[in-house]
Amino acid sequence: MQFSENWLRSLVGTDLDSQALSHALTMAGLIALMSMLAAASRHGYGEAGVLVAAVCVAWVEVHAAAASVAQLMHAGGLSLEAARWGVVAVLASSAMAKLVLAGFSGGRSYATAVGAGLLAMVTGAVLTLVFGA
Repeated sequence: MQFSENWLRSLVGTDLDSQALSHALTMAGLIALMSMLAAASRHGYGEAGVLVAAVCVAWVEVHAAAASVAQLMHAGGLSLEAARWGVVAVLASSAMAKLVLAGFSGGRSYATAVGAGLLAMVTGAVLTLVFGA
């Protein structure tokens, strides 16, 4: 299905350029698609299907969040330093979601093992920003 960018802009007032608008629509479409697949996988594969779909949705959402931070920086809404910390915050938020998912899917011992790796990842990102690379 194709529709005119001008038609869309007449419905929704936005300052986004064509590339940013395309990116936003693509991310929204991917999130909607993954959400529908999650619902469908629940019926076909039960809890395991929902967990796999949740992980796939998280991939899309993390990318969208990091891209939003980068876009804000590019537009002058964030300094480079704030954008760097913003991406680390997105990474840390994603790690927390993964830790919760690990706890529900594999129990405390599994979450502890996964959490150690996630903590190392986020700590490495923070140390890189603090001490420079």
